[in-house]
Amino acid sequence: MHRRPDRTGNPARILPPGARLTEEALRAVNPTSYAEVRAAQDQERARHAVELRRVEKRLDNEREKAAKFQLETTRMRAEVEALTKSHKQTISGLEAKVAAQASDQHAVDMLSSEVTSLKKKLSEAERALAEAGQKAPKTRLPRRSRKNPQKTTAAGCRRPAPCTCDNHRT
Repeated sequence: MHRRPDRTGNPARILPPGARLTEEALRAVNPTSYAEVRAAQDQERARHAVELRRVEKRLDNEREKAAKFQLETTRMRAEVEALTKSHKQTISGLEAKVAAQASDQHAVDMLSSEVTSLKKKLSEAERALAEAGQKAPKTRLPRRSRKNPQKTTAAGCRRPAPCTCDNHRT
């Protein structure tokens, strides 16, 4: 066995064979003087300050990203609002056109039905005229003279007005 002096320098201490390595390991890990303790504290403080600075940088980067995203979001919202307004105007314009076309179509339908009705009336009037023409005696209107192409009056007189024949005197 080895005799090693303790920290105070007393040689009375006797250590078992494996204890020397354990004691050296503990001394390497644990500081023995106040200066070593202060140095270890300063080192930990510096390590903590470096880690804190890294975290602060990441935080600043994340804040910048958040600000950029916020600006982009605001810009996109304004763009969406402008597009929505534009689309609403386009939709109202198209709705007005559709309403006008529907109104025009209604007018066309009314006119078509009126034309159909008038055609029926005309057909009935022509039929009635044809029937009346078959029942009435046929009268012959005088023809125009080829030498004198003046129109004849209803009584058949070929003289220009004023006429002196008995047919036209009043």
